[in-house]
Amino acid sequence: HYFLGNDRDKWRSDVSLYGAVRYRGILPGVDVLAREHDGHFEYDLVLEPGAELDDVEISVEGIDRMHIDSDGALVLETTLGPVKMPAPPSWEEGPSGEKSPIACRYVLRGESRFGFETARRRHDWVLVVDPGLVWATYLGGTHIDLPLTLTVDAQGAAIIVGWTSWVSKFPTTPGAFNRTFNGGNWDAFVAKLSPTGSSLVYSTFLGGAGREWAMALAVDSQGAGYCRWVDRFGKLPNHASSIRHKLQRHRPDWRRLRYATLTHGRETRLLDFPWREHG
Repeated sequence: HYFLGNDRDKWRSDVSLYGAVRYRGILPGVDVLAREHDGHFEYDLVLEPGAELDDVEISVEGIDRMHIDSDGALVLETTLGPVKMPAPPSWEEGPSGEKSPIACRYVLRGESRFGFETARRRHDWVLVVDPGLVWATYLGGTHIDLPLTLTVDAQGAAIIVGWTSWVSKFPTTPGAFNRTFNGGNWDAFVAKLSPTGSSLVYSTFLGGAGREWAMALAVDSQGAGYCRWVDRFGKLPNHASSIRHKLQRHRPDWRRLRYATLTHGRETRLLDFPWREHG
């Protein structure tokens, strides 16, 4: 049921639920089947007999660049790290419903556009192309959370750092280095997702009583993490703010801190948005 607002004419009840939505005719003879699979969004391109795959072109926004790797996956490079789309499973469907797999690959058509290409397609059969992500998931609490950097370790697990607000209730894991929000408006966080994205391996806060955010991360061959984060304190006696840049090294499970150091600065850059503290 959807009872939104005060206008009863716009209320809806007994709305049916569907597992997929088919958008017909986005191009001549081409439909898009949008659906949910294992908790994330997927889509299929369905080409009727005679429809041309060369006419299908997808434009991507918000990326720095993209390329096709040695496995045939399309890799979208973003500010937060790469997004990988494996080579798309594809098949043909005959007049009697029989299915036959067919090889399909990505083709770059510009800095932010790509398409698809198959070999020896039967034009009197339906063609289905199923591009998708390796995995996708949500990470965060109930309010504002901002990831700033992502890296992938040798096992393929994703490690994300950023900041979370004091009201967000960002998830942490048992035994983590710091499971309690430390005060102020923001705390830095570090979280690791399993290689399949199906579980949270660890998650911890980093911070003090001021405003902190993690902005860089590296992982060595043993899985130990090196995190650079910024700690902004409140007004000092001379009415100038202090920004402390910290480098910390943690054990691979982020349960203990191995060492920490800091430098002082008056200016920092966050996601390429500059701001300056004035004395």
